[in-house]
Amino acid sequence: MADVFISYKSQNRPWTEMLAGILRLYELTVWWDDALRGQKVEDEIQREINAASSVVVLLSEQAVTADWVRGEITRAGNKIVPVRIDRVGRLALPTPLLNRDLIELAGWDGDTAHPEFLKLVARCMELKTGVRPYGVGPVEIPKQATNRTPAQGASVVTTTTIESFTGTATFGPNSQVNIGRDDKG
Repeated sequence: MADVFISYKSQNRPWTEMLAGILRLYELTVWWDDALRGQKVEDEIQREINAASSVVVLLSEQAVTADWVRGEITRAGNKIVPVRIDRVGRLALPTPLLNRDLIELAGWDGDTAHPEFLKLVARCMELKTGVRPYGVGPVEIPKQATNRTPAQGASVVTTTTIESFTGTATFGPNSQVNIGRDDKG
């Protein structure tokens, strides 16, 4: 079961593949329906949404009218992370998203330093750990992987520190989350 479930419309598949690969660079596990073939699709999707800590919904002009995407939005509840990937108008969004803070990634090219992308990573990490992230930054793809996109398996080691009133969580290699209390009193 994955940390992040991605809901999207099939026309946005290349965008979805790129995002999934890059989110994995941040030690987040990602599920999207790329592996579904002849299975009981609805049951599998429901199971993955229930297990995920966040449901990233890619909002495009095609996605906002798609029955599958609308159903996934309804099932996601409070763990939804809405991401606008084209110029779809706010009034065209499904009702559960009208009062949500949208992450604006229309025109995003995979740049991990983009402020809205970092906001997406931080939100997914917060939903995963229950701790508001501090200091999420861009990652670099290693030189040996420069001919491969993140979706093709490029990977890096990254460390992100999250601070809160109760402690610090550090994301490190091998998807381990170490949470310790601060001695700040």
